[in-house]
Amino acid sequence: MGRPGVTLLEVMVALALLAGTVATVTAGYGSLMHLSTMQQDRLNAMEVAHRLVLIYTHQGPKHLPDENEPIRQIGRDYRYRLGEYILIEEPAGRDGLTVRNAKLAGSLTPNKRLEAGLVMITVNVYPADSDDEEPAASLSRIFWPYDTTQSDDALLEHVLHLLGEGFGAPTSQ
Repeated sequence: MGRPGVTLLEVMVALALLAGTVATVTAGYGSLMHLSTMQQDRLNAMEVAHRLVLIYTHQGPKHLPDENEPIRQIGRDYRYRLGEYILIEEPAGRDGLTVRNAKLAGSLTPNKRLEAGLVMITVNVYPADSDDEEPAASLSRIFWPYDTTQSDDALLEHVLHLLGEGFGAPTSQ
């Protein structure tokens, strides 16, 4: 019979098991922290997109920050791209039904833009330090620019914008 206690081999096996367990837990924790950071970035980008949609719809397109300037949100900079589409009513083919198809606002005449009424804006938000083609967040909103519950200034700005300002068409000053 040997002396009571553990052998060197048993100690080494126990240490190897402990090291494997610690490595697995550490890797899992690192993955969770990375996923948490990615989710926080997505949430921040969605907040930026929502804020920009509210500025566009309630104050008018002129009040949006320049697309080339970074927007700060909780310690990180983001950039955005705005897409403006006019929803044109077109026949659906049977029983007098109609559908609204999105057309790029700049490709339509001012009269067509005014007639259509409904506008869809899409805001794509990207981290400013990334060259990704895939946005961190994308938000689309359909709205009626002639909403009389908004301020007179915002209503006038939306109408002037539909008439051509911002789409490369000349407008009277």
